[in-house]
Formats: sequence, structure tokens, C-alpha cells
Amino acid sequence: MRRTLAKFAAGLAVAVPLWWFTLPAYSRVVVFLTAPLIHLDAQFARAIFSVAANRILMRNPSLDIPAEQVTYNLVLLVALFASVRRPFRDQNVIAFLISAAIVFTTHVAGLVLWIESAFAIRAGGWSTWSAVQTLLQIVGMPAIVFACWWAATQKQ
Repeated sequence: MRRTLAKFAAGLAVAVPLWWFTLPAYSRVVVFLTAPLIHLDAQFARAIFSVAANRILMRNPSLDIPAEQVTYNLVLLVALFASVRRPFRDQNVIAFLISAAIVFTTHVAGLVLWIESAFAIRAGGWSTWSAVQTLLQIVGMPAIVFACWWAATQKQ
């Protein structure tokens, strides 16, 4: 158990600075794939996206989103996979990459939900968008990571 906790802590120690320093570039990729989906909504057809430091910015209409709140679960994913037995074995690396692709997809979906819910609230109140976005942010993001990790480690 101590060894697993030590490996988890080592995974965190590596993941946090790596995630933080690559966050602007990673956010640009998420924004690049999110923008066409957002443009499907008529109210956001002219939206312009950019990334500045660790902020995702949208103009026409304007919105400022902290990128770390959309992508924080990557740190948990790395730490959990670092804690498995023989984390660099082919099977674990492949499972990690598949899990990372799933988590990346949730970042795109999460950004869409964040934008839709922010403007639903501005329009006059709590909405289904807001409820789904809040649930995803608080429960869903960590749950997706734990589900990916659990599924990958069940064969071991």
C-alpha cells in the first residue's frame, strides 16, 4: 500500500508541473476542436476563440474560462496510472493512451457545456445546461478518470 501511495505521489509530482506548463498548448487543441461545435449554435456563430496564458477566451459574445477547471482531471489520470504495477509496461501504456483520448474528448464536451451554461445563466437563470455542466465539473470529470483507470487495471 505504501508503495502504491508513493507511486501515486510521484505521478502527481510529475503530472502537476507538466500539466501546468503545457496547459496553454493543450487548451489551444481543445479550443480548435470545440470551436466548430460551438459555431453550430446560432448565438455563437461569430464567436472568436483564443488562449492567453491559462485562460480560454471567447469574443462575440465574450467569456473568460479558466482552462485548468476544464482539464484538471488529466493530473489525476497520470497519477492513477503511475500507481499501477509496472506502469511502463506496454499494456499499461496503451490503456493510458486510450484513457487519455477518452478524457480529451470529455474536455471538448466540457468546454461546450461550460460555454452553453454560462450564457444560459446570463440569459436569466439556471438551466439544464447549467445543471449538466456543474455535474460534469464536480462529479463527472473525476469519475471518468476513475472509470478509465479501473477498467484498465481490472485485467491485472
